[in-house]
Amino acid sequence: MARKGSDSAPHPVEAKTGGSYPAAGCFTQGWATQLVVSALEEAVEKGWIQDEDVTYEALVGFLGGRGRRFYNIQSLIKENNEKRIVLERKGERIPESIKSKDGSIEVVPFRRGEEIWSLRWKH
Repeated sequence: MARKGSDSAPHPVEAKTGGSYPAAGCFTQGWATQLVVSALEEAVEKGWIQDEDVTYEALVGFLGGRGRRFYNIQSLIKENNEKRIVLERKGERIPESIKSKDGSIEVVPFRRGEEIWSLRWKH
């Protein structure tokens, strides 16, 4: 019997290993924006897309603008919000795992140990 559905939550390590139906999906929450930018960068390098197709407008649309418009909630979030993100290469790495405060739950992020863009908010 196949299990269906999307994965939007991190699964503890023990839920992803062993058993007849290990939990599917990958945990990307803390690095979703950086992973998207990295994927686009790789696609340009491999010639799958053109550099000029990766625009500010395309990124904003993909990372949230189109979703807000689709669900008609753009009025809840100012389109011209003064907050911006800055991505920089600073040698940051995705951690091997993340544990709860008491250490009882461990989650392994997607692309663990790999170097990733650093993200900071600019006001």
